Formats: sequence, structure tokens, C-alpha cells
Amino acid sequence: MEDFRKLTNGVLGIQILKEQTEDLNSYKKNTLEELGTIVYTNISQGLSDISQGLSEDKKVKEMCDLIKVIDNQIKGKEGEALRLSDKVKESIMGIKPIPPCDCGTELYEGIKFCYECGKKVVQNVNGEGEKEERKEKKEERKEKKRATDRICNYCAKQLPKNSNFCPHCGVYTHPDLLPPTDDA
Repeated sequence: MEDFRKLTNGVLGIQILKEQTEDLNSYKKNTLEELGTIVYTNISQGLSDISQGLSEDKKVKEMCDLIKVIDNQIKGKEGEALRLSDKVKESIMGIKPIPPCDCGTELYEGIKFCYECGKKVVQNVNGEGEKEERKEKKEERKEKKRATDRICNYCAKQLPKNSNFCPHCGVYTHPDLLPPTDDA
């Protein structure tokens, strides 16, 4: 029951942040349209009146500053939603996100190789002092949760969904080259 409440609160929080981000994007769009109209009008009229041109330049600068503020707010809301999503994943599913791979793929604690591009994950996030056996058993439990009906030809461990490379040994795992597990 506790997990369900955490999940519900997390999803609700993420939804609220997404709605706030959409509102900010809409506000930004309207501001950009207004800015574009001012700039177009100034250019098409040639700004024959110098005093009007200075007034419009000030307005354009203010609007550009406003757009920068809106961009920062959007970035903050998106970051907050991502952190909340990571907390939900960690508390409910027992997987702890680590910084993404250079290719942009989300990675999780215990993965040795990126399952999208095959790059070795060098960051050791979870307990430098832990015994290797304990870490491998924990990895295996996590992998079983995300497992598919495919196994790696090289290390014979189950592969995550949509993986191009084995997260255990780094070998390329083209779906046509892999045999199904006994479960299939």
C-alpha cells in the first residue's frame, strides 16, 4: 500500500510539473510572437522616428530578458520532474539511476555496459566496499525484473528490452543472432 501511495504521489507531482512546463512554453510562445511582430514592424517601417526606435529597442530588450527568465523556469521544472521521476523509480522499482551514457541512454546502478551503444560504464556508484558477489546477485535480481526472452550469446545472461548491447559483457546483441531463453 505504501508503494502505491508513493507511486501515486510521484505520478501526480510529475503531471503537475508537466502542466506547469506546458503553461510556461505557451507563455513563451506568445511572448516570442509579440516580439516577432515588434521586430517585423520596426524593420518594415524603417524606423523613421528615432525616439520611437529607442522606445521599441527597450521593449525588445525587456522581452528578450523575459524569454530568458521563462527558459530558466522551464529548465527548472523539467529538472524537477526528472528528479521526481528518478525518486519514484528508485523507491518503487528498486533501481537507482546514475548519470546517463554519452549517447543519452538512461543508465541504472549495477549496469556495466550501456545497453544502447555498448560503451563501458565506468562510474561505480554503489558502495566501493561491497563484496562483488553481493553486487552481482543484486544485479541479477534487477535484470530479471527487466528481462526479455533473449539471452546473450557470450555471457548467457538475460538482456533488457530493446538492448543493442549486453549490459553485462558489452557484446553486440542483434536480435536475429540471439537464441531465446527457455521461457519463450
